[in-house]
Amino acid sequence: MSKPSVVHVHTAYDPPGHPGLDCSGMPSMTKQSEAEGCDVNRIVEQFARTGQLPQYQGGEFLDVSQMPDYRGAVEYGRQVERYFSQLPAKVRARFENDAAVFLDFASSPDSVAELQELGILEKPPAAAPAPGVVAPPTAAPAASSAAAS
Repeated sequence: MSKPSVVHVHTAYDPPGHPGLDCSGMPSMTKQSEAEGCDVNRIVEQFARTGQLPQYQGGEFLDVSQMPDYRGAVEYGRQVERYFSQLPAKVRARFENDAAVFLDFASSPDSVAELQELGILEKPPAAAPAPGVVAPPTAAPAASSAAAS
C-alpha cells in the first residue's frame, strides 16, 4: 500500500521556491503623475471632508465611420472653415460666426428651406409642364361669364 501524499501549504514565512514572474528589471509603465489621484487613502480623506467622491470624466463614444482618417477629418474641418469664411457677414452672424454651428445646422435635413432662403442652397427649378399638356388657366375673367348669360 502506498503512502498518501502530503499537501504543503505555503505561507508568508515559508514561500515557494520560485517567485513566479519577476519584472523588477523592467522599466515601469505606470504613470506616476496619476498616483496621488488614485491613492485610496486620499480619496477616502476627501470624501470624509466634502461628502463627495471625485468626479472623473469617462471616455466618449463617437461614430467616426464616415471619416477615413485623422488627416481627412482635419482637412474636412478646414474646408468647412474656408467655405464659412466666404459667406456674407449677415449669414455668418446668423450662425454666431461659428462654423461648427453652421455645420450642425446644415447637416439637418429640416434646414433645407432656410438654407435656400439664405442663398446657400439653390432652389430647385420650377417643374415645367410636360410637352403636349396645356396648363390650366390661372383665373377665369368674371366679366366674360356674366356677359354670356
